[in-house]
Amino acid sequence: MNDLTKKESSAVSTNVVGGIADDFTTDDVQQGRLTLMQANSDFVKEEKCRAGSIVNLLDPEVEIAHKAYKGTEEKPLEFLIVGIMKYWVVKDTDTDEFVEKFPGANANELAWEETVDGKNLKRTFHFSYVILLPEEVKDGIEMPYELAFRSTAVKETRKLNSLIQRMGAKGVSSHQKVFKGNIVQREANGNTWFGLELSISRDSTEKEQATVAEYFKQFNETKAKFMESTGETTVGNSELNASQY
Repeated sequence: MNDLTKKESSAVSTNVVGGIADDFTTDDVQQGRLTLMQANSDFVKEEKCRAGSIVNLLDPEVEIAHKAYKGTEEKPLEFLIVGIMKYWVVKDTDTDEFVEKFPGANANELAWEETVDGKNLKRTFHFSYVILLPEEVKDGIEMPYELAFRSTAVKETRKLNSLIQRMGAKGVSSHQKVFKGNIVQREANGNTWFGLELSISRDSTEKEQATVAEYFKQFNETKAKFMESTGETTVGNSELNASQY
């Protein structure tokens, strides 16, 4: 899908570049994971990015989107949806070590905390969209990203999911739309954090629809691969490392 041969060059054989890309497997390529940074996020504390920005965890110093800062307007996240993933991440409460990850249905199907075989476990439910960025599709350099929501943040997805469901009932595919995430500050019980208000942005172009359709086909053919990792992120796999959860 990522066509590295579009720009012709008399000095470099485009066939060689394409051949290398074709030989990559899902175990060879890292997939980005987009996350909305909070004030207590490690990357914010390390001054690699700002609270209220959306970054790729593989490259946190580049803001994909951000809230309105002093002197700058908000840059919302625009995205195309390829598919969704729902899964649980389990950690040892006492050591904070990653234990396992497995597919899930909803956040209420399992206890969030439980003691099993003498181990105190904490389970976190994740809902993720597998997405493409329109600006990358336009330039022909698109890669799939995971836009992840966990625990109580999963509720941010419900409004958009309801819209998509109603679209489907009317025969309108999600591939036909570009979606948007506006970054907003929320407050409750004296605590403040950033959330995403998800909505439909615009109709997708023919190129965007065709690109999403192809990735959708690949995603469905290899969906199990998205759920396999316990280590680094690969294409078709949502985990970066245990410390990010």
